[in-house]
Amino acid sequence: NMDRLEMLLQIQQFVHCRWTDSSAESADYIYRVTISLASEPYRKSSSFANFCAEAIPRDRGHTQRATWRNQLMQIPGVSEPIAALVMERFDSLPKLFEVYDDPAKSKKDKELLLQDLSRTNGRRLGPAISSKIFRALTGTDSQRTLLDSGDD
Repeated sequence: NMDRLEMLLQIQQFVHCRWTDSSAESADYIYRVTISLASEPYRKSSSFANFCAEAIPRDRGHTQRATWRNQLMQIPGVSEPIAALVMERFDSLPKLFEVYDDPAKSKKDKELLLQDLSRTNGRRLGPAISSKIFRALTGTDSQRTLLDSGDD
Protein backbone atom coordinates (compact mmCIF):
# COMPACT_ATOMS: atom_id res chain seq x y z
CA ASN A 1 0.00 0.00 0.00
CA MET A 2 1.63 3.23 -1.20
CA ASP A 3 -0.09 5.42 1.42
CA ARG A 4 1.31 3.29 4.24
CA LEU A 5 4.77 3.30 2.65
CA GLU A 6 4.66 7.08 2.33
CA MET A 7 3.60 7.40 5.98
CA LEU A 8 6.44 5.15 7.14
CA LEU A 9 8.96 7.17 5.11
CA GLN A 10 7.71 10.38 6.72
CA ILE A 11 7.66 9.02 10.26
CA GLN A 12 10.75 6.83 10.37
CA GLN A 13 13.07 8.47 7.85
CA PHE A 14 11.81 12.09 8.00
CA VAL A 15 11.28 12.05 4.22
CA HIS A 16 8.61 14.27 2.66
CA CYS A 17 6.99 12.72 -0.41
CA ARG A 18 5.44 14.84 -3.13
CA TRP A 19 3.65 13.01 -5.94
CA THR A 20 3.71 14.75 -9.31
CA ASP A 21 2.23 13.95 -12.70
CA SER A 22 5.14 14.92 -14.91
CA SER A 23 8.86 15.57 -14.94
CA ALA A 24 8.14 19.27 -15.56
CA GLU A 25 5.97 19.44 -12.45
CA SER A 26 8.69 17.62 -10.47
CA ALA A 27 11.35 20.05 -11.70
CA ASP A 28 9.16 23.03 -10.81
CA TYR A 29 8.58 21.67 -7.29
CA ILE A 30 12.31 21.03 -6.75
CA TYR A 31 13.04 24.55 -7.97
CA ARG A 32 10.50 26.12 -5.56
CA VAL A 33 11.79 24.06 -2.60
CA THR A 34 15.38 25.04 -3.40
CA ILE A 35 14.46 28.74 -3.56
CA SER A 36 12.60 28.46 -0.26
CA LEU A 37 15.48 26.70 1.49
CA ALA A 38 18.05 29.12 0.10
CA SER A 39 16.12 32.17 1.30
CA GLU A 40 15.31 30.80 4.80
CA PRO A 41 18.40 32.29 6.55
CA TYR A 42 17.54 35.76 5.20
CA ARG A 43 13.87 35.87 6.16
CA LYS A 44 12.86 38.38 8.79
CA SER A 45 10.71 37.08 11.61
CA SER A 46 7.13 38.20 11.50
CA SER A 47 6.21 41.10 13.76
CA PHE A 48 2.98 39.19 14.37
CA ALA A 49 4.99 36.68 16.42
CA ASN A 50 4.98 39.18 19.32
CA PHE A 51 1.19 39.01 19.52
CA CYS A 52 0.34 35.39 18.78
CA ALA A 53 1.45 32.52 20.99
CA GLU A 54 0.90 30.06 18.14
CA ALA A 55 3.50 31.94 16.03
CA ILE A 56 6.31 31.15 18.47
CA PRO A 57 8.61 28.66 16.75
CA ARG A 58 8.38 25.17 18.15
CA ASP A 59 10.96 22.44 18.20
CA ARG A 60 11.23 21.49 14.54
CA GLY A 61 11.27 17.79 15.33
CA HIS A 62 14.93 16.85 15.30
CA THR A 63 14.08 13.61 17.06
CA GLN A 64 11.43 11.04 16.26
CA ARG A 65 9.71 11.84 19.56
CA ALA A 66 9.62 15.59 18.83
CA THR A 67 8.29 14.91 15.34
CA TRP A 68 5.56 12.65 16.76
CA ARG A 69 4.59 15.37 19.28
CA ASN A 70 4.49 18.02 16.56
CA GLN A 71 2.37 15.80 14.33
CA LEU A 72 -0.17 15.30 17.10
CA MET A 73 -0.25 19.02 17.82
CA GLN A 74 -1.19 19.75 14.20
CA ILE A 75 -4.61 18.28 14.96
CA PRO A 76 -7.01 21.02 16.09
CA GLY A 77 -7.75 20.65 19.80
CA VAL A 78 -4.56 18.72 20.56
CA SER A 79 -2.38 20.83 22.85
CA GLU A 80 1.09 19.94 24.05
CA PRO A 81 -0.26 18.35 27.28
CA ILE A 82 -2.71 16.22 25.28
CA ALA A 83 0.04 15.18 22.86
CA ALA A 84 2.23 14.23 25.84
CA LEU A 85 -0.63 12.15 27.24
CA VAL A 86 -1.03 10.24 23.98
CA MET A 87 2.74 9.78 23.79
CA GLU A 88 2.82 8.25 27.28
CA ARG A 89 0.59 5.45 25.98
CA PHE A 90 1.95 5.26 22.41
CA ASP A 91 5.54 6.48 22.17
CA SER A 92 5.48 6.56 18.35
CA LEU A 93 3.02 6.71 15.48
CA PRO A 94 3.82 3.12 14.37
CA LYS A 95 2.88 1.89 17.88
CA LEU A 96 -0.48 3.65 17.64
CA PHE A 97 -1.00 2.30 14.12
CA GLU A 98 -0.42 -1.25 15.38
CA VAL A 99 -3.69 -0.84 17.28
CA TYR A 100 -5.45 1.17 14.56
CA ASP A 101 -4.54 -1.56 12.03
CA ASP A 102 -5.82 -4.41 14.25
CA PRO A 103 -8.55 -6.17 12.24
CA ALA A 104 -10.00 -7.65 15.46
CA LYS A 105 -11.02 -4.17 16.68
CA SER A 106 -14.09 -2.39 15.36
CA LYS A 107 -13.82 1.08 13.86
CA LYS A 108 -15.70 2.48 16.87
CA ASP A 109 -13.25 0.80 19.30
CA LYS A 110 -10.33 2.33 17.40
CA GLU A 111 -12.01 5.72 17.31
CA LEU A 112 -12.51 5.69 21.09
CA LEU A 113 -9.14 4.08 21.89
CA LEU A 114 -7.68 7.18 23.56
CA GLN A 115 -10.81 8.43 25.36
CA ASP A 116 -9.93 6.97 28.77
CA LEU A 117 -6.43 8.42 29.02
CA SER A 118 -6.34 10.49 32.23
CA ARG A 119 -5.15 14.08 32.28
CA THR A 120 -3.24 15.54 35.20
CA ASN A 121 -6.45 17.21 36.43
CA GLY A 122 -8.11 13.78 36.68
CA ARG A 123 -10.37 14.28 33.66
CA ARG A 124 -10.37 11.83 30.79
CA LEU A 125 -9.23 12.77 27.31
CA GLY A 126 -12.77 12.02 26.12
CA PRO A 127 -14.39 10.64 22.98
CA ALA A 128 -14.30 13.86 20.94
CA ILE A 129 -10.49 14.28 20.98
CA SER A 130 -9.94 10.52 20.66
CA SER A 131 -12.17 10.44 17.59
CA LYS A 132 -10.55 13.56 16.12
CA ILE A 133 -7.06 12.02 16.46
CA PHE A 134 -8.27 8.75 14.89
CA ARG A 135 -9.89 10.54 11.93
CA ALA A 136 -6.86 12.81 11.39
CA LEU A 137 -4.40 9.91 11.34
CA THR A 138 -6.47 7.39 9.40
CA GLY A 139 -8.61 9.55 7.13
CA THR A 140 -8.60 8.76 3.42
CA ASP A 141 -10.87 11.52 2.11
CA SER A 142 -8.53 14.11 0.60
CA GLN A 143 -11.36 16.67 0.44
CA ARG A 144 -11.97 16.56 4.20
CA THR A 145 -10.06 18.93 6.47
CA LEU A 146 -9.01 18.44 10.07
CA LEU A 147 -11.59 21.06 11.01
CA ASP A 148 -14.50 19.00 9.63
CA SER A 149 -16.81 17.81 12.39
CA GLY A 150 -16.55 14.14 11.55
CA ASP A 151 -20.29 13.66 11.32
CA ASP A 152 -20.87 11.26 8.45
